Amino acid sequence: MLAEKLIRLGAKVTLLLGPVSACCISKKIRLIRFRFFDELKKRLICEVKTGKYDCLILSAAVSDYRLKRPLVSKVCSDKKNWRLDLVPNEKIIDGVKRADRSLVLAGFKYEPGVDRTRLLKEAKKLIKRTEADMIVANTARGRRYCAYLVSKDKVSGPWTGKDIMAESLIRQIGAALCRD
Repeated sequence: MLAEKLIRLGAKVTLLLGPVSACCISKKIRLIRFRFFDELKKRLICEVKTGKYDCLILSAAVSDYRLKRPLVSKVCSDKKNWRLDLVPNEKIIDGVKRADRSLVLAGFKYEPGVDRTRLLKEAKKLIKRTEADMIVANTARGRRYCAYLVSKDKVSGPWTGKDIMAESLIRQIGAALCRD
């Protein structure tokens, strides 16, 4: 949805897309596929280091954890109990500004079921840690979606629809690109 909106506005878009169907994606979008976290990280950082991009929007819901020791073969289905040791994945957004300081960086922070105060606090912590220009801080309580657009000095929202949130994000990215 966001990539399609940007294409309609005349942007050149590269989309890194995981193992999902890409049947409805515009032919104008450059598509780079990945299957695993390490592939995404490597491809994203390689793309950023080319210096061809003005903006990076990190909206992927990447797993926070991975298996400590990946399984290398099929496991017998007779096994009744499992113990899986998980370790945290590194946060891809943390390395973006090291790869290209000039990028306008927008990220997403999803915190399910939290209140506005906690949501905005987490978004501001993420901005400080990653040097992101803006964060879409979003939550859901039950089936109700709520999002804010947070920058170092401004909070916009709340939006209860993803469409209007995306339009606001695009406007703020445009403003940030014009400042540079």
